[in-house]
Amino acid sequence: MSKNKDKKTSKNTSLNANGQSIRYTTDVCVFILGDAAGVREEDIITQFKYASDIWGIDFRPNICDLRTREGARKCGLSVDATLARISVPLQVRKREKVFKALRKGNCGRKTGLAVFYINAQDLQDGKAIGNVRWDNNGTRGNIVMTYATFQQKNMDILAHEFGHALLVNARHSDDKNNIMYPSGTVIVSPISQRQLRSMTTSKQRAKAYKRPYVNKI
Repeated sequence: MSKNKDKKTSKNTSLNANGQSIRYTTDVCVFILGDAAGVREEDIITQFKYASDIWGIDFRPNICDLRTREGARKCGLSVDATLARISVPLQVRKREKVFKALRKGNCGRKTGLAVFYINAQDLQDGKAIGNVRWDNNGTRGNIVMTYATFQQKNMDILAHEFGHALLVNARHSDDKNNIMYPSGTVIVSPISQRQLRSMTTSKQRAKAYKRPYVNKI
């Protein structure tokens, strides 16, 4: 039993100069908005697992399904059900106001990242299916994901958007095999953790580990 546990907890680790094992973690608030019945928590968990293996960081999602009043109550949020029906096109200013209210009600002060799944196939420009916006001098990031990201060909999008957040809106990479390549990199199962980790460079990961909301344990 302890052997299996050790194997699981050592999955996303790095070694310091002394050869000691180091783990990195960060808590992420996740909100599901809209009325699409096809969005499942297990699909979100899969996206988070890919992102964790790619970046070497345990992204720990706290999922709030706000498609119903019951879901809002379970998360301890006094959110009217109308908030669960937000879709695009929606003015960015209004959307950010809603996101801020949701974060205030359910995200801890030290939580730097929040992910919002919205009821849409794409964002306002008709092309992007995920993006990230910052506030508080870049210490908090709101990542917006559409339901199109659950298609197998788009399962890397969350890790890509995490990259923009972790690297503070870094430029896209010219390397087609890097997670920060502009059009993304298709993840085809089965794929090993080593293959996923190779989608980031050691320099990218080192910078990501320095973010104030990424904890070293």
